[in-house]
Amino acid sequence: MKTSLQFFKDLGVCDGAYAALSDVFEQAGVEFFDYDAGYQVMLGMEDELRERASASGEDGHTEVAGWFEWCFELRNRADAIMFFNDHIEKNEFKTDDGLVHLTR
Repeated sequence: MKTSLQFFKDLGVCDGAYAALSDVFEQAGVEFFDYDAGYQVMLGMEDELRERASASGEDGHTEVAGWFEWCFELRNRADAIMFFNDHIEKNEFKTDDGLVHLTR
């Protein structure tokens, strides 16, 4: 699954995490980031993200564990999977609740 800054914004990432993501995309010089590769980058910068989360001051968004959890759950969200409409390898997909959905 690919990601972009618009992807994160539309899916409801908090402001502090969006600012951190903006910096990551800018430093990488890319418009799109592979989800799995991006998640590994996040894990590698946990200390920096912890500082940024605690400094964000947003209610309920000051713990980096919440940022990681939100991001980790994206991989099972239908709206994330289908965001770019390029997800179809077969005519079905499975969401985290175990349901199998048929594509159009």
